[in-house]
Amino acid sequence: MDKELISAQLKKKKMMMSPEQFARIALKGLEQNQTIVCPMPLRRTMNIFFILFLAVHRKLIRYFCK
Repeated sequence: MDKELISAQLKKKKMMMSPEQFARIALKGLEQNQTIVCPMPLRRTMNIFFILFLAVHRKLIRYFCK
């Protein structure tokens, strides 16, 4: 994976999150003993998706990480 390309794409779409925002979401997830902490706007929906459709999630991750 090309870190610079990914970073440029995220900045272009203004999807970057500050480290402080990410840390706040991560700490809240840890406090609630969440098995998956996802910092996306639809994170609750995605958490349910990840739990119910783990095999699909793995395939999507492999697809997007190519």
